[in-house]
Amino acid sequence: MLRICRKRDIKSTIKYANNGCTRNSNNPQYIAENLLNREFHADKPNEKWLTDVTEFKWYEGIEVHKVYLSAILDLYDRRIVWPTWLEIGMTIH
Repeated sequence: MLRICRKRDIKSTIKYANNGCTRNSNNPQYIAENLLNREFHADKPNEKWLTDVTEFKWYEGIEVHKVYLSAILDLYDRRIVWPTWLEIGMTIH
């Protein structure tokens, strides 16, 4: 990530306090079923995969750019199965 940021001359901005949650946990719209029940071990490959999505945002003039990173982790050997990038560019009006 650092190499990409340096290549595009992207510098970090002021970081705001992280409240730890992006939704109101007192009244969630959707709660996913707990399939793993905190059992983060797999006996064979491709039995259990985990993922998380991280958003990176920067500005070039008035244009907003966003990149989403989602890495898929196989719990069998704790290796990344597939890293996925999605870049979105928008103009502020």
